[in-house]
Amino acid sequence: MQIFSLRRQRWRATDRRMQLRCWSTSRRSIRAVCFIPNAPLLESQAYLDLHDAGNALRVLTPLQNTPAAGRSDFRLALGKVYQASGNAAQALAFYRQIYLGDPLSPEATSAKIQLAAMNAPLAPAERKQHADAMFNAKQYAVAAEEYRALQKNEKQLTQADRDALEIYAAVCDLRLKKLSRTDVSRLPVTGDDSAALKLYLESELAREGGNTGEHDQNCPGNVKDYSQSRWLEEALYSGGNMYLSGGNMYLLKKDYPKAITEYEDLTQHFPHSTYAPSAHWRAAWLNYRMRHYPDAARLMDEQIVNYPAGTEVPGALYWRARLYEDIEHKPATSAQLLPGAERSLMRTPITRCWEGSASLSSGATKPLNPRQYWRQCILSRTRN
Repeated sequence: MQIFSLRRQRWRATDRRMQLRCWSTSRRSIRAVCFIPNAPLLESQAYLDLHDAGNALRVLTPLQNTPAAGRSDFRLALGKVYQASGNAAQALAFYRQIYLGDPLSPEATSAKIQLAAMNAPLAPAERKQHADAMFNAKQYAVAAEEYRALQKNEKQLTQADRDALEIYAAVCDLRLKKLSRTDVSRLPVTGDDSAALKLYLESELAREGGNTGEHDQNCPGNVKDYSQSRWLEEALYSGGNMYLSGGNMYLLKKDYPKAITEYEDLTQHFPHSTYAPSAHWRAAWLNYRMRHYPDAARLMDEQIVNYPAGTEVPGALYWRARLYEDIEHKPATSAQLLPGAERSLMRTPITRCWEGSASLSSGATKPLNPRQYWRQCILSRTRN
C-alpha cells in the first residue's frame, strides 16, 4: 500500500510540474484564450501543491495593482500563499477582508474555514457586522442564526447587547413569516436603538392584522422618542421603512388622505432616504387622483427639484405639464416641460424596451414611434 501511495504522490507531482512547464513556456499563447483571468490563480495553486510558496507569491504579486486584485478569488489565493509562506498576519487580513467585505461570495465560506483553521476567531463586533451584512442582503435565515449564535456564545457581551441581538433575530423571523404577537411580547425591554425596532415589530404585526389604531399608536411613539433611529427609516417592510409600510397599508385600504400623511412624514423626517423619492411621488400622485391639484403641483415641482435622478422624474414632468395645460391653462409652460420629460425618460430602461420591441411578431401591436410609446408607458406607470 505504501508503494502505491508513493506512486500516486509522484504522479500528482509530475502532473503539477507539467502544468507549470506549460504555463511558463506558453504564457504568450495562453493570454489569447478565454480563461486567462484564472491562469495565475491556477499556477499559484500548482506551486502551493508542490510546497513552493515563494514561486506562488511571485506569480500573484504583480497582479496586486490590477483590477484582478479586487476579486475575491484572487484575495483568497493570495491569503493562502501568505499563509503557506508563514506570513500569518497578511493571510488573516485577506481572509477577514473577504468574509466581512464580500460575505455573499463563494470565497467567504472558504475564508471562514481558513480563519477557524488558523485559530483566529472573529471578534464579536466582526460577527455582528457579518450578520448585519446578511440581513441587508435579505439572507434572513442566515442572519437570524448568526444573531442567536452570537447572543449565546459570546461571553464578552453585556446584557444590553444580548437583548438587542434577540430583537434583531426577531426581525429576521418577521421577514420569514415566523413571528407572532406572543413572540414580540416576550422580547426584552431596551432603552437603546433596538427599542425603536421593537415598536416597529408591534406596529407591523398590527398592520398585518388590520388594526390601524394600534399601528398609529406605535408610529408616533417612534417619531417622538426615536426620531434619529435607523429603524424609523429602515423599518423593513419589503425593503421600505415604517412610514412607507404605513402608507402602503392605508393605500391598500383606500384611505388616501392617511396614506398621503404617512408618505409626507417620511420625506420630512428623512429627505435623503433611499425610499424618499418613491414616497414623495406617491403622495403627489394620490393628491392628483383626489383632485387636490395645488398640492399635487407643489409636490411634483418638489419631486423634480429634490430628486432629479429618480425614476419618478419623467412621470412628474409629464403630469406637471398636464396640470399646466388642463388646470392652470398655461399651454406654453406645458410645452416647455414635455421635451424635458421625454429626454429624461429616454435615459431609462423603458426606452430599451421600445428598442427591443422590434423583435415582436407581425401580429403584435406597438406604437409607431418612441414618443407614443413613451406616453403610453407614462400613463401605465403612473395610473397603477
